[in-house]
Amino acid sequence: PFGKALQAIRDNETRARFVGVRVRRYRWLAFLVSGTFTGLAGILWVPLNGLVTPDILWWPFSGEIVFMTVLGGFRNFTGPIVGAVVFNYLKTYAVAYTTYWQLALGIVLVVLVLALPAGIVGAFSRAVAKLRQKRKQEAEETVT
Repeated sequence: PFGKALQAIRDNETRARFVGVRVRRYRWLAFLVSGTFTGLAGILWVPLNGLVTPDILWWPFSGEIVFMTVLGGFRNFTGPIVGAVVFNYLKTYAVAYTTYWQLALGIVLVVLVLALPAGIVGAFSRAVAKLRQKRKQEAEETVT
């Protein structure tokens, strides 16, 4: 129920409120869960790296995480994982080939948001669904 309530709020807040979902309460709970996992990630960061430096607290570090999520797609669990892998490869090659790697990554982000608003995983899922639908229609045509 919690996930479905959040989906309803995401899709249409007014309709969710009309149906009886306590929008403010669910948003607060989602914020609480998000903050808890973010804090846990911060706690686990220190033993992994041995120290915390100011560059980790700088906003571009968090921006990279948002970039990974947008790149992969945020409507699916595997989206940010795929986005992280693709982002690390993009960053590695961009840094190796140009001194303006941040500009290159920014252009990739803008093009991605315009061309693939659901991210890589969302676009792949949509393409697979279309392919399955097309094969289903072809199978129905051959039967009749």
